[in-house]
Amino acid sequence: MSLFENAIASMEMGIEDYGNGSDRRLRSAVRSFYAGLLLLFKCKLRQMSPVGSNDSLLKQTIMPKLINGDVCFVGVGKKTVDFRTIEDRFKSRDIQVDFDALKLLNRIRNDIEHYFTHENKTVIQKALALSFTVATSFASRHLSEDLREHLSGTVWDTLLEINQFVEAE
Repeated sequence: MSLFENAIASMEMGIEDYGNGSDRRLRSAVRSFYAGLLLLFKCKLRQMSPVGSNDSLLKQTIMPKLINGDVCFVGVGKKTVDFRTIEDRFKSRDIQVDFDALKLLNRIRNDIEHYFTHENKTVIQKALALSFTVATSFASRHLSEDLREHLSGTVWDTLLEINQFVEAE
């Protein structure tokens, strides 16, 4: 499975969990969809990493290394970048992403992962809708991919329904 396929699978699992309707599955939906979104961003960082750099832009730690007499920066370890580091790396390379629209999902996900959340389903729907919009725009603009072609019809329709509900609110 490729990094992109993993991103799609994570987003699909998130929306399938959302469709379950239970509070437990709603929390799972946030975690999975958020993970898929970050994986989409990591696809771009991998594309932009220099050949032979061990996916340097994707890695949390980058170290200088002497290769054929030249100083090159290579990725070290298995730990990859987090939300904030992705934002910084994109900004430094003039990759336009509406990170403000993602901050709500990021906050809810962090609350779920590290504490708990009191957010109701409507707020979570808003976070998913905003993130869906960013994801489709990003995939099209920066990865030359149409998410509609990769997400199952049921998942795509559910995301559209969430989006329409939020817009109506």
